[in-house]
Amino acid sequence: MKWNGAGKVREHLRATATMVLGSQWNGLRFWGPLVICLMALGATLDAKAVSPQVASRLQAAKKQFEPIRPEELAAARKEVRVAADALWSFLTEHGSEEDARLWWEYLRLEGALAELDKEKPSLRQLGASAAMFYRHEDGLHLEVFTRLRDALTKYVNLLALAGRPNLRQEYLRQLESLEKALADLDKDPTDVGAAERVGRALGFLDRMGRQRRLVVAV
Repeated sequence: MKWNGAGKVREHLRATATMVLGSQWNGLRFWGPLVICLMALGATLDAKAVSPQVASRLQAAKKQFEPIRPEELAAARKEVRVAADALWSFLTEHGSEEDARLWWEYLRLEGALAELDKEKPSLRQLGASAAMFYRHEDGLHLEVFTRLRDALTKYVNLLALAGRPNLRQEYLRQLESLEKALADLDKDPTDVGAAERVGRALGFLDRMGRQRRLVVAV
């Protein structure tokens, strides 16, 4: 089955992605992965939604739930610290400590990095810092900034998900939603609601750091 007439869905996905890019951290999730999934979906609307490979991986994924482990959070915290040290070194080597402090203040990093040592870090404070990296400021596109942005976003996502008491149930719900949405798209390629549900499910798996092969296969 070909995705004839998919332009309407693709246009809607682009509009949704544009809207989401302007969103801020809401204390539970960061929308970047969802934007990526929506854009990727819009770019591949000329393919069959549920290939045998996708169907097989979906069924396998339902039996492969893995909780967010403490060692994952510890590794993610370390990535943030290493990236922050690299950014500070870069800023002081190519400018002054005053320049570095101004960037630290702008990106709200002092408070965010202090949260890493707490038993119960503040998602609000960490998320507020992560959101600043997505602003359109000169320099934020440099790898030394994006490395810290990605590390901080990853840690915030894992921390938020680890705190959810019903994560297993939510994981299974997202897989079931993905399965149904893909089936709906096979029936009606212009089903915008189904396309958005696919994006939400893939975004959830991406934030959780699980089922990479399934995400890529879709």
